[in-house]
Amino acid sequence: MTLADYRKYLNRFLLEYAELNHLHPEQSERKYYCINPSHNDIVPSMVYYAEDEPHFYCHGCNHYFDIVDVYKYVTKKFKPNDEINIKEALKEIANQLQKAGYNVKPFFDDKKIYAAAQDIYKYITRYPLKGPQKDFLKEKGIDPERARAEGVGMIHNYKNWMRFLYNLKQKYGEDLIADAKFDNKLIFNTDTIIYTYFDANHKPVAFAARRLEGDPKYVNTGTTSIFQKKKMGYGIHKVIGQRTVYLVEGYNDALAFWVRGYYNILAVASASVSFELLQLLKNNGTERVVFTLDPDEAGLRGALESIRKYIPKIQLYATVKILPAHKDPDEILRDEGINGFYKYKNLPAAAFILRMTGSIQQTLEFLITAPVKDLQATLEAISEEGTQMNLDLSPEKLKINLMQKYLTKEIEKLNKTIGEAQTRMKQITSFLEKLL
Repeated sequence: MTLADYRKYLNRFLLEYAELNHLHPEQSERKYYCINPSHNDIVPSMVYYAEDEPHFYCHGCNHYFDIVDVYKYVTKKFKPNDEINIKEALKEIANQLQKAGYNVKPFFDDKKIYAAAQDIYKYITRYPLKGPQKDFLKEKGIDPERARAEGVGMIHNYKNWMRFLYNLKQKYGEDLIADAKFDNKLIFNTDTIIYTYFDANHKPVAFAARRLEGDPKYVNTGTTSIFQKKKMGYGIHKVIGQRTVYLVEGYNDALAFWVRGYYNILAVASASVSFELLQLLKNNGTERVVFTLDPDEAGLRGALESIRKYIPKIQLYATVKILPAHKDPDEILRDEGINGFYKYKNLPAAAFILRMTGSIQQTLEFLITAPVKDLQATLEAISEEGTQMNLDLSPEKLKINLMQKYLTKEIEKLNKTIGEAQTRMKQITSFLEKLL
């Protein structure tokens, strides 16, 4: 459970917390005096609403308030620029509610979650993989012992695991283990391959499993304060600081590279890539991402969505590795080796957009907002894609269209700025006229 999730959870006790801290309504209309210090609420105008997510709303100043806002009010910390430690605030709120007799789940200590994950990681990797798990990896072209060195393991004996799990609950608390889903039977059983998620500092934080029988095929442990899947990816500890990062879809895709000594590979464990993950890469030195998601409809559409929505905002250089249909990266490495993988075309993101959408307008729009490493090469790639679609898109014609699109956009920005300035001048003039 993240801080945001826990804050939302505690909001269920918003009214009780307010009452505990002597925040009472006027009995006639069940309205409260507003807790906004900048609102001099002479007549009570704040109302409690239970629907959707519980909250207070002031009809006088039009502000919404949750349980943290009430905490800031009762602790005299409600100021516009007042920085508070949200985690400590939530802990104090929970403690007060618990002491008052309310059944409130605690917010779990990060150190304990890390420690529990470390214990599980050691347990699942202490013995070599064997049986169907070993055969599965070998069939993928992945050396089982090298995979184990990357945190891949299994449950060898279920009774022994249950004894270990019992001790784990005694050591760290049943609620913590359940909240992190470290007791998920779909993951921790004798019929799965278990993958360890590490954070950027190479500390175990979560686990995922490939089920050898039944659906869903892949399951992961829960979101916690130290693990949010879409923000981390599988292998973030490998790619932090890498200038070029290949984004693959599956755990085994990433493993297939790692066991061969290629570490600038990150598995997103999804058919699309999140804004948060791309921003994390950019913030830590990555300049270029190569989308290498599975070459099926979901993977191609996921790459298209992520490129169009996020690349212009984050300003990362992006290309797409065009793989043969129905052949994932791990299969290419197994059958063709690393040279076989590299031989497949890297398509500039703009050319990929044209291939997927057939829209020259969307392609040009992307070109003028996203970084381009080699404009001439990009225009030539777009031209080549256009030729296959029977579109007349020579590099020279594309340059003219691009200039026109760019100038049109810049003129629109200028006109908007001028319009805003004119409106502001009218407001200033009107104000001065009133004074004079």
